[in-house]
Amino acid sequence: MYTHARSSALRLGARLHRPVSLLRVASATRTAVPRACWHSGLRRASATEPAATNHGFDDANLSALGDPSGGAIGGGASGNVTRLQGIVHLLCRRQLTPVTLPELLRIGRAAMPPPEKPAAPVAGAGTDVPPHVQALVRNAQFLQAELPVRLARRCKAFEELPFIVGINPHIQQTYNLYLESLDKLMGFRPIETAADETEYSSMLASLVDAHTDVIPTVSQGFLECRKYMPAADIGAFLDRLIMARIGVRVLAEHHLALHTPHPSFIGIVNTQLSPARVARQVFDYVSEVAEFHYGVATELVIDGMVDETLAYIPVHIEYILAELLKNSIRATVESRLGAGQHGTGGGGGLLAGAANSNVPLPAIRLTVAKSPQDVVLRIRDEGGGVPYDSLQKIFEYAYTTVKKRDPNAALDTASGSDPGDMLGYSAEAMMQQGIGGPIAGLGYGLGTASVYARYFGGSLRMVSLYGHGCDVFLRLPNIDTSMSDVKI
Repeated sequence: MYTHARSSALRLGARLHRPVSLLRVASATRTAVPRACWHSGLRRASATEPAATNHGFDDANLSALGDPSGGAIGGGASGNVTRLQGIVHLLCRRQLTPVTLPELLRIGRAAMPPPEKPAAPVAGAGTDVPPHVQALVRNAQFLQAELPVRLARRCKAFEELPFIVGINPHIQQTYNLYLESLDKLMGFRPIETAADETEYSSMLASLVDAHTDVIPTVSQGFLECRKYMPAADIGAFLDRLIMARIGVRVLAEHHLALHTPHPSFIGIVNTQLSPARVARQVFDYVSEVAEFHYGVATELVIDGMVDETLAYIPVHIEYILAELLKNSIRATVESRLGAGQHGTGGGGGLLAGAANSNVPLPAIRLTVAKSPQDVVLRIRDEGGGVPYDSLQKIFEYAYTTVKKRDPNAALDTASGSDPGDMLGYSAEAMMQQGIGGPIAGLGYGLGTASVYARYFGGSLRMVSLYGHGCDVFLRLPNIDTSMSDVKI
């Protein structure tokens, strides 16, 4: 069940972007809700909007869609893909409708059910749908118009990749996923009632779940195609993809979270998020994986303004902290016990050496500071630091300090190698697993974490004392109604 991504959901092997399961709206009826805009400027009130499934495209445009050479749409899957590609190009002509953070919070408050049982409908009021359900329906109407435009732009970006990159199986898989999701969104009937909204939200939850592994899948694709496309172009593509993905998921997960209200949450925004508490729970998860991999893990000391809270989206800070703490643990253990080696399972190496070592591991220290505008977290480790000539690359995609190992050494158990190597290889894969899939070791973890930090106007920077350790500074703005210039 979706739990507002509260940190209590963090446990060994759990992904932080959890799929959403909806609670049915008990008061769902077939009573239509007028299509009034859910906030000023997004949609104009229109109770007479045509009840068509093409969402603004006339039948002539849709029926005329064909292949680029002008041929008619064929039958079967290829014909459907051609039709969808035509819809993509039509949708890309539309402008996005940015949503500000105050607007996101406003719809969240409007869609929250009252703490007490709602009063009986007033005679002559014209509707028996509770106000918070009406707000849910209006927000779903907005999403029905907005999400296809955003997905279409991502589809078009994939279509514009060089041919040799676009036909990579991982890239093609992601492109097809976006096309299929667009097809489902466009095929849903116009949302008019609470029952429509409930069914739409259920479909939306399945799409959110289906897109969980997009980033690791695309990362693997670009890793295989890096010699066919300049690194700067790959970086620019991934920046736009991840930024757009965050925006879509925030809008979708915010709507879905409104079905399971929690006292400290407005949708997916935790208004009383404790960075110290989140850091502790993330560290417990990461250190458990590290101990399974290395046989040992260091400690975390949290100091500073540990009781301070802020309003933020938990899954974002959890993702960032998981990447940062994982890197700090790995650097600390490997610099003290293995000089950059990896664990090799029960056969020996770093894992066996760490388990029997009396070498003390210095603790990782996380310091919390808060100003009226933001919260700053400093993560300090003694993991040897990053060479100065590599420091400028540390947040670039596909840059990694993880040394590759030969997978055949762990998998060739039939040839007489220690079966314990299989366990060590599995543990290494777990140590490289980030949010949404195994992206550490591919070099995409810190790059993606930097995008998450910058999305709401924050920042992520690293100071290296090469030969000693690193200080990483994560600045998180307090999400409140004053952040009117930040748009999703």
